[in-house]
Amino acid sequence: MQVPIYNFVTGSFANEIIELDQDIFNQPLRRDIVHKAFEYFEYKGRSVWKRVKTSGDVAGSGKKPAPQKGRGAARQGNRRAPQRAGGGKAHGPVPRSLEFPINNK
Repeated sequence: MQVPIYNFVTGSFANEIIELDQDIFNQPLRRDIVHKAFEYFEYKGRSVWKRVKTSGDVAGSGKKPAPQKGRGAARQGNRRAPQRAGGGKAHGPVPRSLEFPINNK
């Protein structure tokens, strides 16, 4: 398989032809590998930096706000619980990388 060599700066033919090995370079196009490489470069360096405060991050004590029994009200265990006002978010965004892994082969 013969491939002409071009000059990158001028874009003209450099009067050279290189011979490539047929067994290596004359393979059918693997669309799945091209797609994986595209995804890799598309998501390279992409990440999510949003972060919310969870129940462990917000201010407040660990003291039980109400007794377990005797009031006739619902059980309450923590002032920082997600269902209470001023509590932390239960399943909010956390910083993470969105990079796509690709095999070296």
